[in-house]
Amino acid sequence: MVMREGQMDGFNGADFNTIQGAFPNAIAHSMAGELPDPWWTEPLETAEDVVTRLEPFIIRLLENDEDAAVVGHGASVNGTLTVLLRRFEPTRVDLNRGNWNAALSSFRISPRYECLRLNDIAHLSDDMVTSNAEHPDSEAIQKARA
Repeated sequence: MVMREGQMDGFNGADFNTIQGAFPNAIAHSMAGELPDPWWTEPLETAEDVVTRLEPFIIRLLENDEDAAVVGHGASVNGTLTVLLRRFEPTRVDLNRGNWNAALSSFRISPRYECLRLNDIAHLSDDMVTSNAEHPDSEAIQKARA
C-alpha cells in the first residue's frame, strides 16, 4: 500500500511464483490463483482506499468460519481492523488509530463476536513501542497502555 510519495523507491517485489516457492502452504491455501501481479499498489492510496480494497478479502475470511491469522504492517493492519470494527463494533472504530509496530489485536468471530485485544502493547517495554507515523513520547505510550 503506497500512502506516501517515494515510499516505494528501491522496492523490488517478488512475483507470485517466488512467493509460492517460499511459502507454499500459506499461498496455496489462501490465495491460489488470486494474487495479482504486481500484488502491490502503484498509485497513492488513502486509508479508505485500503479499507475498500481489503474488505472483500476479510469478509471472505469471516465467511469461511475458520481460524485465520492476518499478519500485516501499517495500512494493511489498520484496514483490517477497520473492516472488523465497522462490521461488529462501529462505535469503536475511532479507537483503531495510532497503530504501534508489533501491537497485537485478536478477535473471536464464532460463535459470538468478541474483541480479545486491540492494538495491545502490554508485551512491549516503553523503548520498544514504535510507530512508522510518529515517534511516541511517554504520554502517547501511557495513553496506548490505558
